[in-house]
Amino acid sequence: MPKQPSQPKLLTAMMAVALSVVLLIATPSAALADPDPVSPDSVNVDSLSGSDRAKIGQLEAELASLRAQQDENQLASEEAVESFNRARDELDVAQAEMQQAQKAESEANLERDKAQVELAKLIMSVYRDRSLSLAALTPYLEADGLYNMEIRQQAVSLFGEEADRKIQRYDAAEAVAKVIHGEAQKNVEKHQTALQKVEAEREVANRVAAESANRVVELERQRDQMIVRLAELRRVSIEQERARQEQLESQAEARAEAAAQVKAQKDAAQARAKAEREAQQRAAAEAARQEELARQSAGQNKPKPGGTNTGTSQADKDKAAADKAAREKAAREKAAADKAAREKAALEKAAREKAAREKAAREKAERDAAAAAANRPASSKALGAVAWARSRLGIPYVWGGASDSGYDCSGYVQAAWRTQGVRIPHSSRMQYNYGTKVPLDAAQPGDLLFWSRNGSPGGIHHVAMYIGNGQMMEAPRPGKTTQITKVRYRRIMPYAVRLG
Repeated sequence: MPKQPSQPKLLTAMMAVALSVVLLIATPSAALADPDPVSPDSVNVDSLSGSDRAKIGQLEAELASLRAQQDENQLASEEAVESFNRARDELDVAQAEMQQAQKAESEANLERDKAQVELAKLIMSVYRDRSLSLAALTPYLEADGLYNMEIRQQAVSLFGEEADRKIQRYDAAEAVAKVIHGEAQKNVEKHQTALQKVEAEREVANRVAAESANRVVELERQRDQMIVRLAELRRVSIEQERARQEQLESQAEARAEAAAQVKAQKDAAQARAKAEREAQQRAAAEAARQEELARQSAGQNKPKPGGTNTGTSQADKDKAAADKAAREKAAREKAAADKAAREKAALEKAAREKAAREKAAREKAERDAAAAAANRPASSKALGAVAWARSRLGIPYVWGGASDSGYDCSGYVQAAWRTQGVRIPHSSRMQYNYGTKVPLDAAQPGDLLFWSRNGSPGGIHHVAMYIGNGQMMEAPRPGKTTQITKVRYRRIMPYAVRLG
């Protein structure tokens, strides 16, 4: 069996080194610390020259750009981990399918061998009864010989119809074995492809980790240089300026988060309104369809107008009769064609309506399940998953991790739910397709929350577990540990996923 790829320990090591360097750069000496940070409005800007004010404005714009680059750097890292986790999940599926196919192949080969043994027993019994030479029986005892039509005919002649039946049974078993062998080979190839993909994604994740680590150091270096320059321009200490920038960043983050929360609430309300409108439209369409069916049924029961033919001579009567016969024939042909067209249209319409009903039923079932889930209190399994996750707070983040030696975001929630007998993939994007989706504002303890770069399932890069009161548990990023924090609304998906 191919060996599973190891955990990407290099990723964690690189990030740990990078973060330690960042701390060395960013942490000031205690002797130089200034206990009185400067508030954003405490510096008299009017006392600065126009040139200095322009330089300050440019530096602060560059600092804002650095923050955006840091955010993008984190997203790239999370997406690389997500791709690696998804590849590992696909490998697990491919390996299970390969093992199942190999088991089926073994069983098919066993059935084929049994059929050959039964045939051999028959041949050997005839050999003993007729005192035939063993060499003469060899072609009938070998599998390859049975594919020779002449040998098969001789076998029937020598050993009777029973031999033919046993040969047919062998043929059937051999055919099944060949088909299953082909499927098994495909699954082996699929597994090998999945294994190669895991290795490729692991290499990408390692490369992104190294680049991310270097980028973290470089961005922090640039940030420190800008803070030093700003402190000089404002004529304050470096620590005062650093505290000022941290305060500004915190305020900007709070504003962005508040705006994102308002948007998330608005999106949830719009989603609910859309679902209600669609339900009303479906009900109106169904009522109109029923009304149309009733109208058509009433129209078919109305008597059709008829006509009479008159003539003043036999020739006129004959001509009228011929014309009538021609018209009736044409009418019958047209009626037959119309009937065929109507039947075809009816079948197509019935198929469309059936598909629409099935789709509506599925959507209704999903809505009902979501509504029921939204109104149902957290299950014992959900509370158990939350309790287990709480017991694992403070464990380091490890890319691809799913054990107490370290967790990544999706590995953390996967492990929590696994303790409750609920198995989900490691990939956060795949996790989004499990369970029942409920509106974000109906989330309950144990529900999974997701974040996406572009608002779509394909852009998901992070997952956390909701625990109530606007809080969640997560494995955030390298250098951090599993923690409890407030729900972040920037890039959050409009639905939570309920398991169990």
